[in-house]
Amino acid sequence: MARSGRGGVEAVTETVDGGLAELRPDRDRPRGWTLLIDGAPQSHVDLDDPAHLDFSYQRRLGHIVDLAGPPGKPLHVVHLGGGALTLARYVAATRPGPPSRSSRSTGRSSTSCAGSCRWTAAGAYGCAVGTPARAWPRSPTAGPT
Repeated sequence: MARSGRGGVEAVTETVDGGLAELRPDRDRPRGWTLLIDGAPQSHVDLDDPAHLDFSYQRRLGHIVDLAGPPGKPLHVVHLGGGALTLARYVAATRPGPPSRSSRSTGRSSTSCAGSCRWTAAGAYGCAVGTPARAWPRSPTAGPT
């Protein structure tokens, strides 16, 4: 894992299964981070404001979550991929209740999924490595197992 300084906050780079991952600090948000894979921006997360969705695709998915049930009511959600876990954090903040699950097909992704797990309160979401079925919450109302 390589680190490079910038304005007192360090970027983190690491080789992962998908290429070279970099978590780059946001200049405008003190605890905001952008995830890049091989130099291409993939996701943005603000650790202080999980409801902040910076990328347009994140806002669109956030709107879908908002429309999926009554405001504030819990949802069982599985995130395929996970990136910086922005949407898992969004669901945990806007729909408290059962934890969201994030699934990655491979395990070598500490900066994108497993490494990001330490950024939220316990129980907000979980990560699984393997097929999406491994991440699916095991409850009678959650769907297939």
